[in-house]
Formats: sequence, C-alpha cells, structure tokens
Amino acid sequence: MPEVGGTHRDLKPFFRLLDDVGDGSGTNNAVGDYSSVAKTFKLIPAANEVIVVRHIIVHIGDNAAFAPTNYGGLAARANGYDIKVTASNMANESLIAGDVELITQNDDFLHWGPNALQIVNFTGGVDSLVATLDLINNFGMELVLDGSQGHKIEITLNDSFVGIVDHHFIVHGRV
Repeated sequence: MPEVGGTHRDLKPFFRLLDDVGDGSGTNNAVGDYSSVAKTFKLIPAANEVIVVRHIIVHIGDNAAFAPTNYGGLAARANGYDIKVTASNMANESLIAGDVELITQNDDFLHWGPNALQIVNFTGGVDSLVATLDLINNFGMELVLDGSQGHKIEITLNDSFVGIVDHHFIVHGRV
C-alpha cells in the first residue's frame, strides 16, 4: 500500500472525473435535474487499485454571472450536497468531520480553505468556477482509497442543475 504524505515516489499521477458508474466509464457531466430522482457521482477504485487522493475539485461552467449567493449562475440550490467517503475509518461519512456545511452556493466553497475558490471570466464565452479541496494544505493528509476494501467517494445531487453549461467533480492524486 502506498505511504501517505508524498513519500512514496514510484506512484503515477492520477486524474479522474467522478461519474455515475464510478470507474470512469459513465456520465460525468452533472448538468441535469435531479430534484425528483437523486443522482450520485462517484469514484470507486478497482479491486486491485489504491488511489491516493490529494485534491477534490468542483468545476462549474456557465454563461451567467457568478454571484456569491448563486450556484454557478443559478440561484442557490435548496438541498445542496456533501462529499461522502467510505475509507478505512469512515463508512459513507462526510469527508470533513465537524460542522459540515452543504454546498448550496458559490461562497460555500470558501469554507474549504483560503485559496479554494477561483472564478475565471473568459471574454465572450462560458465563465468557470473552480473550487479545490486541497487535503494536504488544508488538513496535512491525503485520502487513501483501497479498492480491495470497498473504499469510494460519492457526491449525491438532489437539486436541479439545468441551466449551467458544465458541471464536473474531479479527483487528482496518485496511483
């Protein structure tokens, strides 16, 4: 098993969009109306795979203006979402322990850390919001997902995200 904290140097960089299957083969754009039927986007390592997660990223692209109290360019979402993890000491629990605040609007991402939120304004096109949860800089640790142990990351949406152009959940790390 890889060592945590960047000491194991023979691991390869890892990038994956969370999708509705969990292995990278499913739908990964989270634009849709999930207010009647919730949809879960996930990362599930293969049984023989260990993924060391450093960043969890939310990307929202929209043609509308981004205000702090919006979600992308939409009004704040009623139900919000949380990042749930099943790992060695967590059984489908919120990744961040303590006073967990659901993500319902753009400024909620600022609670992930002082450098968590970036808004990119492209001239004449889709603007982007990128929110990054940096596990090492914010918490001094990485998250180790061991496929042989059934570890996974899940984000369940039960609001409408129709109207934004692009909506992805991304994991960076090492395998």
